[in-house]
Amino acid sequence: MKLSLSKPSKELGLQSTLVVFVPSQGDSPKSKKPTPLAISDLNVELAQLLHDAIAEKSFLGSEKEVCFFRSCKAGGVKNLLAIGLGDKAKMSPE
Repeated sequence: MKLSLSKPSKELGLQSTLVVFVPSQGDSPKSKKPTPLAISDLNVELAQLLHDAIAEKSFLGSEKEVCFFRSCKAGGVKNLLAIGLGDKAKMSPE
């Protein structure tokens, strides 16, 4: 398997998979709405895919949670892989 890191660009085309790391979106029982997703670096199409998954509670960014959008062809990439990081307050730089 080949893994390469690159900045988003139009040259990536639809042959790539974008991996994004998402902190927990907090599914509080008191709140009917999930915590708003703050992904300012994603384009509108990709942010909407993640927002919809969070609204449906099929992906909340919990620790070690993974959501793969295969052949979504959104935002200039073929696939989107979202990896949950868990509670943002419990994260450390290490």
